[in-house]
Amino acid sequence: MKLTSFWKALTGIIFSLLITPLHTLGEENIAWENMSQGDILDYFQTMKEEKRKKNDFLLKKAKFNILNGNLKAAEFYLKNISTKNKRIFYPKKRLQSLILFLKKDYANSLKILEDPEFSFFSFYKETCLIKVLNLMALSKKKRLTKETEECQEASSKYSKKDHFWLKNTVKVKNGSPIQIGKESPLQLKKLFEDKEMTTLWLKLAIFLNKEKNIVSKLSDLPKKLYRSKKIRELISFIYYRLDQKEMALDFIEDISTANSENIKGNLRLKSREFELAYGHFQLALKNKINSKNALERSLPLSWILRKWKQGKKHLNSLLSEDIDPRKKRSLETAFLIQMGFFKEAHQHLKRLNYDYTGFIPLEINLMNSYVSIINNNEKDLDRFSHEACLKFDGLNCWVRSQLLTWEQFSKTLKRKDPIYKDDRLTLDSLTELSVLRPLKEELIVEQKDIEELDSAEVNLPKGLHYKGIFD
Repeated sequence: MKLTSFWKALTGIIFSLLITPLHTLGEENIAWENMSQGDILDYFQTMKEEKRKKNDFLLKKAKFNILNGNLKAAEFYLKNISTKNKRIFYPKKRLQSLILFLKKDYANSLKILEDPEFSFFSFYKETCLIKVLNLMALSKKKRLTKETEECQEASSKYSKKDHFWLKNTVKVKNGSPIQIGKESPLQLKKLFEDKEMTTLWLKLAIFLNKEKNIVSKLSDLPKKLYRSKKIRELISFIYYRLDQKEMALDFIEDISTANSENIKGNLRLKSREFELAYGHFQLALKNKINSKNALERSLPLSWILRKWKQGKKHLNSLLSEDIDPRKKRSLETAFLIQMGFFKEAHQHLKRLNYDYTGFIPLEINLMNSYVSIINNNEKDLDRFSHEACLKFDGLNCWVRSQLLTWEQFSKTLKRKDPIYKDDRLTLDSLTELSVLRPLKEELIVEQKDIEELDSAEVNLPKGLHYKGIFD
């Protein structure tokens, strides 16, 4: 007798219960004996729907974090997606491949995409571009040309401009010449009729470092194109690259976007106008909170301008995995010291001392020494001033000598009592060569008189003489 659909479903449920611990399903307190056939099927259908919603949520969170550059968080969300359903499984693998590509692990990124399932058209059209980029990064030129042609065909409906950027990038990789800036007047006229194509053309010139080839053509741009902020930003950047400051500013003076503010900031930096440059980079961050260009320039400027709190904030906003976490923590510690948060700085330094076990850099030793003085920690001060002195830091060598002279040197250093000042003891007096003059002894009592007085006080018995006493 054939099983009904219900018994098939129930058999599957029983099998899944045998291989899965009940506490992982949240079913340990369910009274199965009181449930009808329909209730059991509804329950598992609800469970399945909740799992699907959870997986969809995790997938969206992973995408969001990839777009924001937080790859670790994206990996965490993808790792928690547990399903063999193709609707979720292959998008998950595609995002994992993208993360590996962004982390410059091109070989493993490509390995994921070599799965035969990705060859099916429904998946291939969504993954072929990453595959082409991996082949490009790995310099697999033989496969690159063929894969590019297949990808262009599969994803043609996604490209508005016939894969202009992809084609030219592959040409660059294969060493094929790109004739940019040598277009005829007719070709330029046709090109400038399309705003998107004009944008791509300008970007390509910047990408190839061939701004000089096209700068003479910019005067032929139709006036209507100057309404585009993006085009004006690109033209400004071209003039910036060519070191034509006034022209660069003219095109973006009335624009306040992340890119335009970054260009203005860079121009101010060239003129060493640090306050103004910093202001432009802050406006760039206001328009785009994770602008890498603005953050990387704001960070050193905040130190130069003594904006410690803002500097720490900029540092924490940098999500690049290329930054050595020890160096990042070191800089954060320096900001904490400047802000006067010495206890927190001490905790950071303890971690850094552990991370740099065996070879603590001089900069870390200097911070250790200073924080030890502030926190009255004589033991740490003795250790770190010694290590800094061994690295030829003169100030810490002086601290070492003072530790031998004074008890509780760090407290003595902070005393506010009047300090005796010797005007003769100056840096010049310590470094100038002095003339050695013999000391002149002032004669107060003649030596002969002293001897006569001594002899008079000695009353020797008769019959004794000097020689007899010692014989």
